[in-house]
Amino acid sequence: MEKDKKTNMEDWIADGIKEVGLESPSNDFTRQVLSKLPEREVQVPQIIHSPLITKNGWTFVILSIIAIFTLFFYGYKGRIGEDQTILDKVFDFLSYDIFSGIHFSDTIVMGVVLFAVFACIQMVTLKRFIERQI
Repeated sequence: MEKDKKTNMEDWIADGIKEVGLESPSNDFTRQVLSKLPEREVQVPQIIHSPLITKNGWTFVILSIIAIFTLFFYGYKGRIGEDQTILDKVFDFLSYDIFSGIHFSDTIVMGVVLFAVFACIQMVTLKRFIERQI
């Protein structure tokens, strides 16, 4: 009973659509609708790149490093001894003989050095590549 009702209703809807026909918009429908919309300018957001450390900050860091190295290399010779500077004392204190029993062949040393050089080159290259994509 319900199936008959359902099929009758579907037939009735299909016949109604055939009689009335489907309406289609005119060729200029999209242009007419868009012309009635208010025009707005699209603003592209500008990305401002600002460094984390300013130029004055880098100047301060570089001058501090130069001052520290100058102090370590040339300063305080008289207080510690005539032969040693503070830097020599620091290196003597930090020089542990951890690797004294291990001998690396020249091939391994050259391989590690070349790997480090090529890794640095690759990091710079990848950084430039990524910056170009952004």
